[in-house]
Amino acid sequence: MSSATPPHPLSYGSAHLLTL
Repeated sequence: MSSATPPHPLSYGSAHLLTL
């Protein structure tokens, strides 16, 4: 899923929780 979603600078923290 992490590969599908781009590494956003702002959504970095939010993405971390979603990925986990």
